[in-house]
Amino acid sequence: MNKLLELLNTNLKKRSRSVAKTQLEGILKNTIGNINGNTNLFRIMSFEDLLKSIKEKKFTLVKATEWAKNDLFEYHLQNISANDKYNNKIEFLLLSQQLYGSCFSVKEECIKLWNMFGKNDKNTPYVKIKTTLLKFMNFFYDETQEFHDLKFFSGEICYVTDTSIKKISKKISNIFANSCNDENSANMDLAFVHVFPLLMKSESFEYEQEVRFILNKRNSFNDQFYYFNIEPNNLFEEVVFSPWIQDEDFKKYKKHLINLGYTGIIKKSNLTNL
Repeated sequence: MNKLLELLNTNLKKRSRSVAKTQLEGILKNTIGNINGNTNLFRIMSFEDLLKSIKEKKFTLVKATEWAKNDLFEYHLQNISANDKYNNKIEFLLLSQQLYGSCFSVKEECIKLWNMFGKNDKNTPYVKIKTTLLKFMNFFYDETQEFHDLKFFSGEICYVTDTSIKKISKKISNIFANSCNDENSANMDLAFVHVFPLLMKSESFEYEQEVRFILNKRNSFNDQFYYFNIEPNNLFEEVVFSPWIQDEDFKKYKKHLINLGYTGIIKKSNLTNL
């Protein structure tokens, strides 16, 4: 837990109170943890979702509250609250209604991650896309938006023990309250503190080695998804199919991707052959 809080305090101190002047400056300032622009990232998704992304040239983020539905640890963290100096109760859950995100991993191959996505479902093939943090952020981070350096974040997940959840929630609540009450903190630090609870998970998920991209879409509570424009050939370096896909199906789906104009590497995972 001390390492976790040290990470938070370190990033708070590093953050400049001035507005980022360029997109690259904003990206670097809003990158949290031991990751950088050259970090390779991987995401497993359905082939259907990949096709949609390529055809529409859009990438989809989901509302962050969806993550808490599958993880009691995240549920507790999203239910923290604090009182401001006027004794008004501020609930993180309400704030998280306007946060959207997408999950990646720094782990290139992981049997557990593949197993999470329909190993035996022949009707729903799954693929793993490869990109880098900077490539993703170059599409995701929109410097044309007002207060862009308060909206677009990337961060490495910190894994903590389940038994420490109460202590962590209390600590985060205190930091949350201090940020709300510190007149000198202003919006810059507060926006970061809002994101931080979404960068913690139970140690039982440590095998995921997860990285998250998070958008603070202010004053947006009703939209379930957020879409942004991409160029698939510039974003997706590789498309890797499930290690359990049949060779005949792999050839068929590979041809489909090529016909759509995808020019990146297309291959089948050799995980089961290692």
